[in-house]
Amino acid sequence: MTGVPAVRITAATHRGLVRADNQDVVVLDGWASGADDTRSPELEQSLDRPVAVAVVDGMGGYRGGELAAWITAQALVRTAGTVHDAHTADALAQRTHDTVSGAGAGVGLPDMGAAFVALVLDADGFGVCNVGDCRAYRLSEGALGLLSMDDAGPSRRDPTRTVLTQSIGGGGAQRIDAHWFAAPWSASGPQRFLLASDGLAVLSRPQIASVLEAGDTAACAASLVSATLAAGAPDNVSVIVADIQPAARRQQ
Repeated sequence: MTGVPAVRITAATHRGLVRADNQDVVVLDGWASGADDTRSPELEQSLDRPVAVAVVDGMGGYRGGELAAWITAQALVRTAGTVHDAHTADALAQRTHDTVSGAGAGVGLPDMGAAFVALVLDADGFGVCNVGDCRAYRLSEGALGLLSMDDAGPSRRDPTRTVLTQSIGGGGAQRIDAHWFAAPWSASGPQRFLLASDGLAVLSRPQIASVLEAGDTAACAASLVSATLAAGAPDNVSVIVADIQPAARRQQ
């Protein structure tokens, strides 16, 4: 048996109960979908090569969110697996921002934009990068930790509203910080990752942790979407659940 860790991954996306369409896209190792009420087959892959997954959320407050999300998703499909440090993460995010901004200007939708979070896995460890308010979590030894950074703050026009402070596209030239975070694999045991669009925010951290603590990746992804729908689902919701099996366990 190989000494390389493996990953099992399932994705799910749903337009929710209020939005008329789905502007989220899920990306799994070269595959992408934004179709409403989609659940991917479980993917199992050895980490003898980089595996990248991502959730992209089109900015629903502006026209063109779906187009911005798809442009961003295609960029991640092509190149997310080559990201390995803060420099390459920032470069990918900047190129994609410039592409989305140019496309928006070209079709008369200068404010269209998207948020994303990506997880890159390989034999040595993992890296996370994000722009906007999509989130990445890790469940390890019973503790659920947030790995991403929200680009959000109060609106200058209305301080009671929260707006994105950084996005892919969204109008104007901007220097993008992709908030890269990386760590080696822990020898302590399996780890579970969750990527999610901000539609999952109707659930509390304890609710999310409770769902993640039981079942396989497919069951967890389905349960997170179901719980979001039960809570009213005012926005599109997308999740990716990824389980890491350490090399030592695979050798048994």
